[in-house]
Amino acid sequence: MNERIQVDGRDISDEEQATGLSALLSAYPAAADPADPMTFFEVDTAIALWHFARQGVDVAVLEVWPGGAADATNAIARSDVTLVTRIGLDHTRLLGQTLGAIAGEKAGVFRSMAYAVVARQEPEALATLSERAAAGAKSVHVAGRDFALRGLASRSS
Repeated sequence: MNERIQVDGRDISDEEQATGLSALLSAYPAAADPADPMTFFEVDTAIALWHFARQGVDVAVLEVWPGGAADATNAIARSDVTLVTRIGLDHTRLLGQTLGAIAGEKAGVFRSMAYAVVARQEPEALATLSERAAAGAKSVHVAGRDFALRGLASRSS
């Protein structure tokens, strides 16, 4: 669990996680309401943001799970850059049955006046992402079309 929240390559400690959870519950007791509790990902995101604020980070990288439109990270009002990695047919029960539908959900991370960066995509996903990003992003940059990544060692399993 601790590797989910890091600052400068250092995992959050158990003690810091517990203190973050206590701070969350103190500030927002309804988080533990059995009738409508916060989800695991909402709690995890809140603790991460609390931790980043306490550590005084200049740049934070947050992973959206599983989609962007209804994700806990949407609590962040301002982003300078948003990124969508390669989209596949995953989480179809939650996000949709087609690459276009999934891309529409993932595009929920795009922010008005932020740069949108998009990994290589199948045409259906790219069309949806490009359309959604063009509606409000400062600019759209697509891997393989607008830029290339060089010098990265490939990983093998």
